[in-house]
Amino acid sequence: MASSYSLRVTVYDTVGYSGSRSSKTIVHVEVLNKNEYAPIFLSKSYNASVSEDARVGTFVTQVSATDDDTGEDGIVKYSLTDKYFYVDESTGKVHVRSPMDFESMQYHSLIITATDTGFPTKSDATIVHITVKDVNDNYPVCASSLHVLHYAENQTVGTILPSFKCEDVDAVSNGVLTYSIFSVNGGPTSREFSIDSSTGEIMLVSSFDYESTSFFYILVIVSDDGLTSLSFTVTYNIRIMDINEHTPSFSKAKYNIEIAEATDINMDVLVLKATDDDIADSVIYSIKPQNSDFEINPTTGVIKTTTTLNKTLTPVYNLTIYAADSGTSSYSRTSSTSVIINITNNTAPVFLSLYYETTVCENASEGTTVLSVSAIDPDDATVSFSIWSGNTRNVFAIDTAGNIVVQDTISLDYETTSFYNLTIAAVDQGQQTGTTIVSIQITGYNEFAPVFTFFSSTVSLPEDTAVNHVVMTAVANDSDSGDDGLVNYSLLSGARSKFIIDPLTGTIRLIGTLDAETTDMYKIVIAAIDKGHTPGKLTSTSTLTIIITDVNDNAPTCESSLYIVHLIENVEIATNVTKIECSDNDIGHSNSAMTYTIASGNTQSTFTVSSTGQVSTASFVDREIYESFKLIVKISDSGTQSFTATTTVSVIVQGKRS
Repeated sequence: MASSYSLRVTVYDTVGYSGSRSSKTIVHVEVLNKNEYAPIFLSKSYNASVSEDARVGTFVTQVSATDDDTGEDGIVKYSLTDKYFYVDESTGKVHVRSPMDFESMQYHSLIITATDTGFPTKSDATIVHITVKDVNDNYPVCASSLHVLHYAENQTVGTILPSFKCEDVDAVSNGVLTYSIFSVNGGPTSREFSIDSSTGEIMLVSSFDYESTSFFYILVIVSDDGLTSLSFTVTYNIRIMDINEHTPSFSKAKYNIEIAEATDINMDVLVLKATDDDIADSVIYSIKPQNSDFEINPTTGVIKTTTTLNKTLTPVYNLTIYAADSGTSSYSRTSSTSVIINITNNTAPVFLSLYYETTVCENASEGTTVLSVSAIDPDDATVSFSIWSGNTRNVFAIDTAGNIVVQDTISLDYETTSFYNLTIAAVDQGQQTGTTIVSIQITGYNEFAPVFTFFSSTVSLPEDTAVNHVVMTAVANDSDSGDDGLVNYSLLSGARSKFIIDPLTGTIRLIGTLDAETTDMYKIVIAAIDKGHTPGKLTSTSTLTIIITDVNDNAPTCESSLYIVHLIENVEIATNVTKIECSDNDIGHSNSAMTYTIASGNTQSTFTVSSTGQVSTASFVDREIYESFKLIVKISDSGTQSFTATTTVSVIVQGKRS
């Protein structure tokens, strides 16, 4: 159906007559829509759920309504009035408006209205049922988080500790509580306590022992059964009170000691120690019956003298010492021990000197007296001597008169031990002991001569070796120690103008030029001398042979630089013309052997020269062709770097008649 029409209208003044007049117009007719239909929801009710911890703006569900009208009459808008939810007026989407709490309200019924924009407006309504899902958002809460308790260490096993009430307002499993002991005194377990996981009831399952543990710090965890569990901590502070259950005890049933009769008054004689396994109890000491010569400190257990002792009157004391703990009278316990005190001679022998020192040579014979010591004793004239310490390998012995003598000559070795500190003891018949120190310095005996690492040796030096060149280093070892083992070197004989030796290191150096053609070998005697004192210095020698090897340092020389010879023409081939006499001062065939060649002037190879310098004809000579020849002969030695010389042979050719 069309929503508008256009009509063309004509108006006539007189119809049917000629000359009638008319007028035309267009009439537009718009058909107005009538709001006939109300919006209709697709469902009269909706069901949805949302977690109680859903954030503001969270989408919950969507409602939808249709309107068969067109245009504005068919436009639907949604509305809702609620504290916790709102609806998008255009889309019908329901969102969370404000935070929810399952524990306060678990269900919400929302009435959502769909209204069109026609005139007059029409509307429809639907109901949305929203179930709020519980979230574990509440912690367990207990009436008290701290319990302070006191129990005697003999508290009855099975005692139930004061309980505590806890609750969790979350629903279902989120509100179910479980109790557990998290730690006892920082440890994960304890033998003393158990807990009912459902009720939180804590029971004493093992006896307390104050001496082992006087305090318990229990952490109880109360946790819900939520997927993400929440918990609360309850603390028990339990202090254990000691009871007097142990008797003090001495470490010994009897003590035997000796003290000198000259012991000063108020001098500590003995410290007794009695232990009581009751930690809180202290021990009180006493002498029963009391003794006028001794007293004991009731707190420390120290026994002291109260008077001057007299061995003649009382040589032995037998004291009974009691130890009582400080527990209450109904639990006080006592133990005793016996102390036997013997009065003894306390005057030790005294040496005439606190320190002695001497020396002895390592080659001293057995029985040699090193030193004599003396000691006196005011109480007893009989004193025996002994070496207490420092006598390594028992090198020394001491006799009854205090004479220290050499006992082991093999072990008396300066190189092994050069110093002894002997502690000498003097003991009287009362077993009182005095000591002194005897320091013995062992002096060396030059036992060993230096020994070369080689008896004889041979080295080679080229004759062109540079001055200050190190030929070799001689090494000699001396088994003595100290100065006796220090070695100096010298050259006893052989070419001192050519060689020198370092007296300390044994390094031999070249100090002069060498010439194999003059001297091709040197023999050097090397001496090694130690610095011994007793009986004196010791020496050893070694021989070094130095071979001087030739180098090509001389050029060939000839007797004459010019040889003039007359040769008759047409002589036989191989006729000797002249002999060149040359020499090379190098020694050895490799450097002194010479070769001869005609370097120039040998026209038509007329002449030849042999390895000995013999010049001969190699072809016939015709004076009409050549009247003379000037031969330049080159002489070369055989060195690696060859030296050369030249000489001239002037050959004058003569006719047969002449």
